[in-house]
Amino acid sequence: MSVSLSPVTMVHCRVVPTSNTAPTPSNSCTPTTTYSTAIAISSEGTNYIRYKSTDTAGNVETVGSSIVKVDKAAPTTSDDYANNDVWVASSQSITLTPADATSGVASTKYCTDSSNACDPTTGTSYTTAVTISTEGITYYRYESTDNAGNVQTTISRTVKIDKTNPVVSAGSDQTEGSSFTQVAAASDVASGIASYQWSKQSGTGSVAFGSATSASTTITPDNRRHVRHPRHG
Repeated sequence: MSVSLSPVTMVHCRVVPTSNTAPTPSNSCTPTTTYSTAIAISSEGTNYIRYKSTDTAGNVETVGSSIVKVDKAAPTTSDDYANNDVWVASSQSITLTPADATSGVASTKYCTDSSNACDPTTGTSYTTAVTISTEGITYYRYESTDNAGNVQTTISRTVKIDKTNPVVSAGSDQTEGSSFTQVAAASDVASGIASYQWSKQSGTGSVAFGSATSASTTITPDNRRHVRHPRHG
């Protein structure tokens, strides 16, 4: 940004902030530098340009002042979501915390979709924690804009929700007096099958499982008995 002045004879001075997070400096410098060309201002924060002109008769104007506020940095936004890209079995809540050290946050917006492509700019203004309850994979995308018009790069979180139990079949009942193989069938349309667990459900005596944590297992009974459904884990 630059400031052009139209003097007869003019002097100026500039008050520059020490950093974009420093307290606003005082508008108090004394104009002493002769003005010759447009003044470039690049320091972030609140800048003051003070100036006065003197005509050929020696009359001096009252010192004038212009305030130039510069913010080049985009705001930041953090979230508290700890289960990003992890399957969970309940609705999820996400809280956003936006910040901008110079001009301040003007707005924070978010959107949700199933393709990770929606634009938060045309989404919903964030005011409070957002709860996502839809089963399956939902993408939660957000960004903030500061009062200088800087827009944060969009951030995306992956919310995976599966509230439905899997469907399990242990296969047909069998009556055997020696080792045999039993094959289970299990399905889960959302998060998928994580593990299997075979166990004896009823009856006297004992049975041994060759693999108690896979879909197919060898079962060895200590005598003739019925083997029934496994537990799913």
